Amino acid sequence: MLLRKFQETDKEQMLEILTSNVVNQTYMLPDFAEKADAIPLFERLMGLSMDEKRYVRCIALDGICIGFINDVQIKDGSIELGYVIHPEYHSKGYMTQALRIAIREVFTLGYTEVICGAFEENPASIRVMEKCGMERWDFTEIIPYRGKDHICVYYKASKENIIC
Repeated sequence: MLLRKFQETDKEQMLEILTSNVVNQTYMLPDFAEKADAIPLFERLMGLSMDEKRYVRCIALDGICIGFINDVQIKDGSIELGYVIHPEYHSKGYMTQALRIAIREVFTLGYTEVICGAFEENPASIRVMEKCGMERWDFTEIIPYRGKDHICVYYKASKENIIC
């Protein structure tokens, strides 16, 4: 597994991810009527992955894009990361492995804290954060998404206490 910048060859797999009805239940994405409508978002993510001030990475397995990790917010040495993996690769440990790599990388880049969040009804994502040694933060928020209010729970890891 490798976290890397996006390439044009990742487009088809990313369009599948960005338009997946499974993915869009737990990862906040616009509704796309068809795959072609998601091309501008793929191109934006690819451009952001080239920006040294941003953390946007393709998760590649044997050269194939299976998901991505991106910065959601950067503030005062802290970085919030979002992540998603193609449904075909769910429940195989790939997301945990990718998040562990990302946490190590962002600490190497100088960040001192990593934050991740997930909808409370997404136990798989919560388990990924726990497996990566992140600890539940006492902060939650209600996020309206797709006509429903979701409770978002957050986990944190600091450079001093993470075991990856």
